[in-house]
Amino acid sequence: MSAPKQETMDRDIAVQPARPHSTYCCGLVKVRATTPNFHQERPERVFYDSAKAERTCLGKCHYCIACPGWSKATDKRVVYSRWDMVTLDKLPSACVACFCDCGQKDKDWLPPPDPKEFKSVSRRGRDAKKEEDQCCSCLCPCGRTLDTFDADIVIDASAHQTICQICRDEGDVVLYRKAGADLSDQSEVCVMADVVKPFDVFNELTFELSKINLKGATTAALGQRMGATVWDFDARSGVDGSSSSGFRGETETIYYDSNTARRTCFGYCCNMPCCCPPIYKITSERVMYTSWDWYRPCDNPFECLKCGLCWATRGCARECCCAIGASAAAAERRQAMKALKEKKGAEEKPGCCSWCCAIPVGRTANYFDIDIVADIRAHQSCWQLCLNEGSLHLARMQGGDASHDGREAAFFNVKFVPEVFAYFDSLSYDMAKMNLTSFRQNAMRNDIFRSDNLGA
Repeated sequence: MSAPKQETMDRDIAVQPARPHSTYCCGLVKVRATTPNFHQERPERVFYDSAKAERTCLGKCHYCIACPGWSKATDKRVVYSRWDMVTLDKLPSACVACFCDCGQKDKDWLPPPDPKEFKSVSRRGRDAKKEEDQCCSCLCPCGRTLDTFDADIVIDASAHQTICQICRDEGDVVLYRKAGADLSDQSEVCVMADVVKPFDVFNELTFELSKINLKGATTAALGQRMGATVWDFDARSGVDGSSSSGFRGETETIYYDSNTARRTCFGYCCNMPCCCPPIYKITSERVMYTSWDWYRPCDNPFECLKCGLCWATRGCARECCCAIGASAAAAERRQAMKALKEKKGAEEKPGCCSWCCAIPVGRTANYFDIDIVADIRAHQSCWQLCLNEGSLHLARMQGGDASHDGREAAFFNVKFVPEVFAYFDSLSYDMAKMNLTSFRQNAMRNDIFRSDNLGA
C-alpha cells in the first residue's frame, strides 16, 4: 500500500516568512531576532488606537512621563492592556515571588478568573480606605496584561472628562458589556482611559451601537402592558418583530441639536458656553446628552477650607504626574461619583448660594437608543415663556440603557429646548409609527374572553 498523499490547507490570511531585525538583549548585546510579517489589511473599522492618536502638547508630555495602557477599539473587537498594581510595601515580596515562582507562573493550565473580581479597579471598598490611610500606599506596576473581547457584546457607552483631561483634550470612554461572553474578564464595565478627543470616539461608537433595532422589543413590551398575549422569541429568529426596518444605513436624521438651535437673545445669553449648559442631540437613531459635574463649596464651607487645597493638589498630581493605572483611577472615580449621587439622592436640590458658587470639575457624555423611547411630552414653565423655551420629556422602556436604567426615573428631561412645541410635534409624529394595531386587537379580544368567562 502506497503512502497517502500530502494534503494542503488554504488560508484566507497568508502568513509571510519571518523577517529578521536587530534588537538589543538587556540593552547591551546586539542580537538577531525574527518577527512574523502578518497580513496588515484587516476588514475592520478602527474607531480609536492609542498608539497612533495625535495628542496635544500637554497630552504628549503626559504620555511621555506616564505609563499609559494601550487601547484599541474597532467594529470587530476591543483590545486593551492593564497594569498589575501592588502597593509600595508589597513590591519587594511581589518581585521575589516572580523569581522564585517562575515554574508556577508558566504552568500549562491556569485557574479560571473570579467572576466577582472587577479587574478595572485595583482598590475598592473598605480595603481602599484602609490602604489610603496607611503609609506606603502608593501603587507600583509589577506586570501588565493584554486582553480583548468581541465588540458584539458591547451594549452601551459613556464618556467622562476631568478638568485636567479637558486641558489635554483627553478623557475616559466607558464601555458597558454583556460580560458572560468574555471568559477572561467577567466585569460588566471596561474603561478606556486617556482617550484622545473622547467625544469624537464616543460619537462613532454610539452610532454603531444605535444600529441595533430594538423597536420590535419596545412595541412588544407596550403590547404586553396593554394586555396582549406576547410570546418570547429565540435570539436568532425574528426578535425584531414584523415592524422592524432592519439595518438603517450610515446616515441619521437630526431632529434637535442644542448647539445649533436658534434661540432668542435672552435664551442665547442663558446658554452661552461660559455658563456650561448641558448639550443635547436627538437623532433618528439615538439621544446623546452631556452634563457637567459641579463642586459646590457652599454646601460644606468648613470642609472646603480644610481639605480643598489638599484635594486639588492630590488630584492634579494624580492626573498630571503619573498615569500608572489610569484605567483603575477612572473606574474608581466613576464608582465614587455613583456612590455620591446615591448618597445625596436624586431629589436633593442645592440652595441659591450653592448655585452661584458652583465650580465645574468635569463633564460626562451619555446616550441611549431612540428605539426604547415609547412616549413623549412637553412642558413650559411661566419663566420659560419669555425665553420661548421648554422641556421635552422622553419616556423610555426599562432594560435598554445599561448606564442609566433606574426604574424611578423613567422620563428623561431634555431642558432648554427652543420652540419646544414644534419639536414635540415632529417627534410625536415619529413616535406614532410603532404599529400597535395587532396588539390592540389582541388585548381587546383578551378582554372580551375574560369578561365572558367571568359572566359564565
